Amino acid sequence: MGETLPDDFERMWTDLAEVGRSTSSGGYFRQPFASAERECHTWFCEQATARGLRLEHDGNGNTVAWWDAGEGDAVLTGSHLDSVLDGGAYDGPLGVVSALADPDDWLTGMMRAPVVIVPCSSKAAYLKRYAEDDKGWADEAESRWPMPFWHMDTAMAALLILQTCVDEGLGACYFGIPPERVAAVRTEFGIDPAFDPVGVITLGHRVPDTGNAGSPARRRRKPIDDVVHRGGWART
Repeated sequence: MGETLPDDFERMWTDLAEVGRSTSSGGYFRQPFASAERECHTWFCEQATARGLRLEHDGNGNTVAWWDAGEGDAVLTGSHLDSVLDGGAYDGPLGVVSALADPDDWLTGMMRAPVVIVPCSSKAAYLKRYAEDDKGWADEAESRWPMPFWHMDTAMAALLILQTCVDEGLGACYFGIPPERVAAVRTEFGIDPAFDPVGVITLGHRVPDTGNAGSPARRRRKPIDDVVHRGGWART
């Protein structure tokens, strides 16, 4: 694929973000053969053609892009571009964009997760709570806090979620939101301005652990004396 093509997932997702989106509800109206759905269809054909894919149309309005890579087994992947009335952003185009983006194994797994949790912290709620009578402080001064405990408490709640998944024999992954994507996450999930997303947790069924790069399966742990200091940092 050429360097000028929008090969990465984020840029292609942005291409479709406003097509058929309601300015009042934020939902999508991409009914079959309506103007918004046709615009998405035109976009798909342009993306497929730019990648050298062979387009095939049937009498029902379906379009398939074929990668003629030779003989042997093939994978058919994708989805639809139309939506239900006032549908969500992931209603259809997620599968199409993912197929064109050719995501790696990790991203593919994340997109298949049946449960996605976005833990959020609120500095305002935290400061207000500790200014109540039973906490003993009468103001909401942030200077009382040497560290952002509102983030720390949310992180500990996220850890409990991960540990519970392990106890239940499930698979889970915590990962951060790239800074340039935080605004999009806020918009997509309608996150209250007083709350900040601290990351994302995906939940699902476990897969065989092959040992990702940098994980304990491939890299030795530090000796315990390097991470546990008794009586003082440099003392043993």
